[in-house]
Amino acid sequence: QVCSVLPMAQRYGVPTPPERDEEYLRLRQRYRFKPDEPQPLRPPPLPWKSVALALFLFLVGIFFILTGARVFWNLGSTEALPFTILGIITFLPGVYHVVIFFQVWRQAPGWTHDMVPNYDFH
Repeated sequence: QVCSVLPMAQRYGVPTPPERDEEYLRLRQRYRFKPDEPQPLRPPPLPWKSVALALFLFLVGIFFILTGARVFWNLGSTEALPFTILGIITFLPGVYHVVIFFQVWRQAPGWTHDMVPNYDFH
């Protein structure tokens, strides 16, 4: 009766992956792949056009927000509103994607290459 409680791999002496091994858990979290596919040898390349687009949106957004603040203090809120709106529209997607790229680059737990948006059209 005790044997029926054990998993089949343990009953027949088949080695199972070490569940508590830190390297195994880190790789398992980092790379998501289907069990029937072979494990990838290296992570997919980072899409550099997407990185450039995210950095561009981030920097343009900062520029427009700062310009809107400067115009607000010098001229007033009516003149500053277009700059501030443009800044927010470009800053938010830029900072969102820059954070994703940064977390994947530093290999933070829970962040994988699957999360990186790819805007490289061929």
